[in-house]
Amino acid sequence: MPHRLKKIRSRGPALALALALGLALGLALTACTSVPPTAPVSNAPLPAPGAPAIQVNQVGFLPGSAKWAVVPAGAASDFAVVDASSGREVFRGRLGPATAWDAAQETLRLADFSTLRTPGTYRLHVEGLPDSARFTIDAHAYEALNAAALKFFYFNRASIELAPPYAGTWARPAGHPDDHVLVHASAAGPGRPAGTVIAAPKGWYDAGDYNKYVVNSGITVYTLLAAYEHFPAFFDAQRLNIPESGNALPDLLDEALWNLEWMLAMQDPADGGVYHKLTNKGFDAIVLPHQATSERYVVMKSTAAADQRLISERIGTLARQLADAWSSSPYRVGMQTASFIWGSNSGLLNQAMMLIQGYRLSGDRRQLDAAQSALDFVLGRNPLGTSMVTGFGARSPQHPHHRPSEADGIEAPVP
Repeated sequence: MPHRLKKIRSRGPALALALALGLALGLALTACTSVPPTAPVSNAPLPAPGAPAIQVNQVGFLPGSAKWAVVPAGAASDFAVVDASSGREVFRGRLGPATAWDAAQETLRLADFSTLRTPGTYRLHVEGLPDSARFTIDAHAYEALNAAALKFFYFNRASIELAPPYAGTWARPAGHPDDHVLVHASAAGPGRPAGTVIAAPKGWYDAGDYNKYVVNSGITVYTLLAAYEHFPAFFDAQRLNIPESGNALPDLLDEALWNLEWMLAMQDPADGGVYHKLTNKGFDAIVLPHQATSERYVVMKSTAAADQRLISERIGTLARQLADAWSSSPYRVGMQTASFIWGSNSGLLNQAMMLIQGYRLSGDRRQLDAAQSALDFVLGRNPLGTSMVTGFGARSPQHPHHRPSEADGIEAPVP
């Protein structure tokens, strides 16, 4: 997404990741009609973090997508893809030349098995190394991941109880009704002096804190609406098991409305200005939402908060530049050393969305393949050998910066 979204990249990693996956995967999906209820997780042992290992997308690939793995440089020159159950070899190829990737200070070789399209569950085998994590090739490989990315917004709702029929293990009482919010001195204006009480319920919590931000959630709403615009039939049929499921609207639009209704309350009717955020005066402790009871405020009107539906005038140029960076990357990912900052996965997936848009406009297959590589990186084809999406992959994060997941006493974080 546009480079101006510094805030969402630097302080909203969990929410930004979810929104980026929601669109990036939605644009990659075929027209399916059912959503598996649980995330596919493999419990097979993996090498310890930091040990030489084959790195691969631990969730899987669509049959027609580009398929790459990263292999530590060594004596082997070939690789094989084997059936995960029987060990039978189904594909063999040559490893690419050894190249150094400065960002990870590693020398590596690439394995390209893009021409393997047969559905199944596989591992990558290279002589002298442990086999890779399991991955699937399937036309529905991303359905559960897409559904979980979108359901995450429900888990981050403010002002509502997350009831067991919808939230399961992660059910919790309602937090922050936000029906008694004070206008901060920084936001005071005609008709609303400091201390005025307003109501601004609903919306989504941002990242790991319990504040609500117009800029972050505004671009998120745009992303969800863009996903629906591109693939209405898929989202019309999708059921996420949220309280609104089964009404006259697709669940995706119901979720977007939850935040839009909050955003409308963030506008000062006297002058049309939009408050930047709804917040307390300090970050809450690691507690659940209903246990965070500090006074809440709306603060600062800003031009950023009023400047939503941002469209790049140079999507084609940007997508070509990103594809060029991908082509020249030893790791086949458009990230440089300086790119690895707080929220870097969000930045990478924002690149993927621009690449997909570029592909839709130009038909340049490199741009689609580069977008796939960004998704691969987040799903395990990275130097840590870890899927960066909670609940997905053979190894995924257990302690994300997400207050509900830290405070609920449940071992597994919200997926």
